[in-house]
Amino acid sequence: MLTPDWGKFWLEALTLLGVMGNMLYTFITNRSKANTKAIKELRGHIDVRTESISERVDTIELDVRELRTDLRHLPDEDDIKRLHQRIDGVAQGMTRLEGSHDAHMRAINKNLDLINTHLLSRELGEQKK
Repeated sequence: MLTPDWGKFWLEALTLLGVMGNMLYTFITNRSKANTKAIKELRGHIDVRTESISERVDTIELDVRELRTDLRHLPDEDDIKRLHQRIDGVAQGMTRLEGSHDAHMRAINKNLDLINTHLLSRELGEQKK
């Protein structure tokens, strides 16, 4: 019959616990290193994206400033009303000029007809002689 050797048993039990503890420690440490590495990679990606977004935001801010500057120089409603009034005034002046131009053209045509008639009658008179 085998007699239990309690010293050997406890030594093997402690060795088993030590090995299991070492395995657990190694597993946790490796997981921690893997997590740390993944976090660093993620931070790197986030930094790159943040820089890209920051550049785009800066570009958009510049565009907005330029648009605001351009909008300040656009005519407002009162300016447009004044422009319409001035254009209407010019159109009325053109209408008056057209009317007076037509009258002048009729007068010139009538004078040309008289001159033409006079020259023709003079020519016919000379031919009869």
